Amino acid sequence: MQWTDEAIVLRIGRFREADLWVRLLSKGRGLFTAFAFGGSRSRRRFTGCLDSFNRISVSISPSRDGRFLNMEEATLLSGPDRLRRDWRRQGIAANCVSFTEAMGVPPDDAEGCHTLLRSMLDLLEDGCEPCVAAPVM
Repeated sequence: MQWTDEAIVLRIGRFREADLWVRLLSKGRGLFTAFAFGGSRSRRRFTGCLDSFNRISVSISPSRDGRFLNMEEATLLSGPDRLRRDWRRQGIAANCVSFTEAMGVPPDDAEGCHTLLRSMLDLLEDGCEPCVAAPVM
């Protein structure tokens, strides 16, 4: 059964030659990993979406045997520009993502955690200068 949800891209990694695995925090499903087959070469299904800290609308379906999830397509909703240019902001964002992953996000807490992480990323993108005491990876 295919489903669509809003998600934040947390991590991306290579899987085989043209395929990627993508770690997402979804508004309705929590933390999960999906495979984007052809994701590193696709010009149509994932154009400009699969970068860390992007907020996307993603369409997911289970594999035929139900062992893993496939990303069918994704649409970019917003991407941080200022955060990508400032190493301090990027380090703080990476710490927030690592903390979120370490804590785990069950489906019943997904919406609140998604909102919290999205608010933090928005604050890092639009807010004033980060505190020098904030931990940077």
